[in-house]
Amino acid sequence: MTIRRVVTGHDCRGKARVVGDDEVEPITSELMPGYAAYRLWGRDERPAFPDDGSPRRAEAYYPPRNDPASWSTRSRPVTWSPPTTSTPPRP
Repeated sequence: MTIRRVVTGHDCRGKARVVGDDEVEPITSELMPGYAAYRLWGRDERPAFPDDGSPRRAEAYYPPRNDPASWSTRSRPVTWSPPTTSTPPRP
């Protein structure tokens, strides 16, 4: 599966600009065959404009919990392969 990330930023007049367009590499694990997560976007601080579209600090895999002042967000599509099918044994 291919995931494409298009990133926009804003100039000093607030006009949107495309500042990035690339494919996102999957995060996979041998412990979960068929699993792939794609880290599209994340931030740990409040959005501010103008911005240049550069990646923001998002260190933790999950945003901090139980912090009402936190502006943390993550966007991470995940895929799993379908389960294998087998015929149940007959009694």
